[in-house]
Amino acid sequence: MVTFLLGAFFRARLGNEVLENLIEPLIGGIYGTDIDKLSLMSTFPNFKEKEEAFGSLIKGMKDEKNKRLKQRQLYPGAPKGQFKQFKHGLNSFIEALEQDVKNKGVTIRYNTSVDDIITSQKQYKIVYSNQQEDVFDGILVTTPHQVFLNWFGQDPAFDYFKRWIVRLLQLLYWHLMKKTLKILMMVLAS
Repeated sequence: MVTFLLGAFFRARLGNEVLENLIEPLIGGIYGTDIDKLSLMSTFPNFKEKEEAFGSLIKGMKDEKNKRLKQRQLYPGAPKGQFKQFKHGLNSFIEALEQDVKNKGVTIRYNTSVDDIITSQKQYKIVYSNQQEDVFDGILVTTPHQVFLNWFGQDPAFDYFKRWIVRLLQLLYWHLMKKTLKILMMVLAS
């Protein structure tokens, strides 16, 4: 069986611009990895199936759209799609999450350049590019992994964990999502 990679599939059919500006941010945000390493058949087999059934991806997607329109006519009160939006925009969720963690005593640093993160016992020392330092009991890093891997370069314990870092990030992401689901539901309801 031939393995189709997600990035190659969409690049060949829709071009680099659509891939880089639409598909990659969406899929990368869901799976947290390089789309050129994801299997099409493991993630979105329906795209390949539509292409085979209709001779092209675009024709297959048009057929899918027509089916959805017919479903809406048959069931006008049914939900319209799998994506929902916030009444006051996505930023309302971010603001609610920010306020919730600040109320719990969490310090948030924005637009701050970090030169190093040094672990010691059960704390983390953050060394900023202006040479100031802060010590925290825990940290949540929200930069791409290519950036923060450099911070742990002098930590021998981190060498062991480098191969597990993607899995760790996925677990951390899902843990954070579970904690923030309550906030999300409150914002959607408002």
